Amino acid sequence: MVEVKSPAVLTVHPEYFLIEPGIGRFLYRLARRAAGKARAKWSFQTIYERSGSTGDFKKFTFNLRRLIKANGLPECTLAELAGKSGPLLVITHRDALPDELPELPEDDEGAEDDTLPPA
Repeated sequence: MVEVKSPAVLTVHPEYFLIEPGIGRFLYRLARRAAGKARAKWSFQTIYERSGSTGDFKKFTFNLRRLIKANGLPECTLAELAGKSGPLLVITHRDALPDELPELPEDDEGAEDDTLPPA
């Protein structure tokens, strides 16, 4: 048997199919792929552009903040940080140990914009 550290297929939590709206499912997939068992962050603008959202950015931001406030995605927590170029979304796995989490820079530097999964 061959053991693989990074499987090619990620499983989803059974509650994935109950997540609404569609941006919530996109964020969950983003968290599973990029944040894994740790933490990751992206600018709201980058998430908007890569999500394929057909609405305007203002409405998208409103929905994103609603999801952050509800904090109901399985396996992860959502938080907003202020960045130099606009708000940032921070996704942290609920089981992550504090000493295993990378430090978050004070500004937009280090935002992992290139690791977003396809919409």
